[in-house]
Order: sequence, then C-alpha cells, then structure tokens
Amino acid sequence: MKLILSLSILTLVACGSSSPEQPMVSTTPENVVAIGDSTISAIYFDTNKLRVNLPVGSSVTTYGAPGQCTIEGQQNNLNIISNTPKGSVIIFLSGINDARRCGTSVEQFKSLVTGLHDAAYANGSKFVVITPNPTIVPGNENEILTQYANAERSLGYNLADLRLWIESTSIPKPFDYGAQVAYDGTHMTPIIYDWLSPKLADVIMSSK
Repeated sequence: MKLILSLSILTLVACGSSSPEQPMVSTTPENVVAIGDSTISAIYFDTNKLRVNLPVGSSVTTYGAPGQCTIEGQQNNLNIISNTPKGSVIIFLSGINDARRCGTSVEQFKSLVTGLHDAAYANGSKFVVITPNPTIVPGNENEILTQYANAERSLGYNLADLRLWIESTSIPKPFDYGAQVAYDGTHMTPIIYDWLSPKLADVIMSSK
C-alpha cells in the first residue's frame, strides 16, 4: 500500500513539473505594403530582408517615393491603401522631406498620419507607423524630426520606433551612431536595415 501511494505521489510531482506549453506563433502569411519617402523606397529598403523575417508565403511591396513630402504624396498614398487587399499591413515611414523642404508643421504631419491610419482601417487593413530615422545635417532638421516622432508616438498606433531604437544607448546595436547611421547624412546604411528588419517584422506580426 505504501509503495502504491509513493508511486502515485511521484506521478503527480512529475506531471506538475512539466514545462507549460509555449504560445503558438502565428504562421499566417502577411501582405505588407510600404508607403513613404526614399527611406522606405526600393532604392534603400531591401524588401526581401523584411520578408524573410515574416511567416513563409509573406510578401512585401514598397511604393516609397524618393524626395516626396508626406503632404505631397497623401492622395497617392490614400489611393494605394484603397487598392490594397483587405487583411494587409500598411507600413509608413516618412518625414525627412517634410522637415527639410516642405515645412510641414507638426500638427499637419500628425493629421496626415492619422488620415493614412484611418484609411487603412476603413479598408480592412492594419497600419504600422515607423518613426523617422535621425539625419546628420546642419540646422534644426533633427529637432523637427523628433517632434514628428513624438507626434506619432502620441497617436497610440502600432509603432515601430526606429528613432528610439537607433538613439537609445540601452538598446544593443551592431553599428556606431555616426556615419553608419546615415552614410550620406540622410539615408540609413544597409547594416541598419538588416538590424531593423526583424524588429519591424515583430511589430507587423503583433499589430492589431
């Protein structure tokens, strides 16, 4: 009797010590559509590097327009969103040209981003906003870009906080802040896009 009881206790202990089941990771393919300026255009943004960090069967297409301010490309971006299949994820990265050339105010920029977000959800898509990367140029451009980033953060949308990830000293990075951040003063280097891709993929797959 004692032996049977002991075996029963051991069985209960063994069952209780088994590790809990890990949550299932979504393997649903994502259809990602990128809009914005040159920082997310095919010239600099290698869509394949993002795609390989997404579930098998995912696709990534970019309509980033070099030199374009958000305020200039708003209608075109809205048209792209309206023609994107439902269930897609729209990712948006822009701001440098707005700060540098168009003089877009922070409130205007915030309103433009809100318009894109609302259009995406009205079309049955998700929306991820990416804060603009730092630039290395004379003047107050980076101050304006920081204000744009703060405005985007305040909206409470799905956020890939690229600017914070680059600037934060507490986040490990495989690059230095200087020339490796923007080799021409504006555009991120390939090593940063490589580092960004899995982080961006995580935001896309967890977006609501």
